[in-house]
Amino acid sequence: MQSHSIKEAIEKQYKIFDKTADDPVFLTQESKPSHVLLSADAYQQLLNRLEELENILLTEAANNDDNETKLVLSERDSKHLISVMENPPEPSEGLISLFD
Repeated sequence: MQSHSIKEAIEKQYKIFDKTADDPVFLTQESKPSHVLLSADAYQQLLNRLEELENILLTEAANNDDNETKLVLSERDSKHLISVMENPPEPSEGLISLFD
């Protein structure tokens, strides 16, 4: 994953947006991560995967008599799930305006 300062993102916005086709791009402010840019496809895939995982959990919970549900995730999926749970993504007005 790449990281860019917000100032650099503004100056090189088109190149950075193009990079989101391959991987999420982290933006930093004062050398600390502040935002993540995802392509619309990657964002939709993330939402679809979360919905799929919710459905698996609900199905397993409904089928499990002792209410013990286990979910095994890859390290990558686990990091994404935790990140989204801790910081639910809300598109900024600037990002929304790009799709209008």
